[in-house]
Amino acid sequence: MDYLGALMERTAGTYTISQMRWSTTDEHVVLVTRNHARMDKRQLEWDEVIVFRFVAGKKKRIDLFSGAPDAVADFF
Repeated sequence: MDYLGALMERTAGTYTISQMRWSTTDEHVVLVTRNHARMDKRQLEWDEVIVFRFVAGKKKRIDLFSGAPDAVADFF
């Protein structure tokens, strides 16, 4: 949630997700998103995959993979 809050703050509230796809197993939840943001006069669209790993019903790890890591880094 901190990550999403930071995106909203940095983009002055323009960050949105237009698509979300979920997949689950006993130990993992995978979220695939299509993201959009505007900042100054620039716009960016990118895909992300977020993998949540659970052990004994508790969140143990979150990994985030961007489909455009260089473009996201340059944008932000």
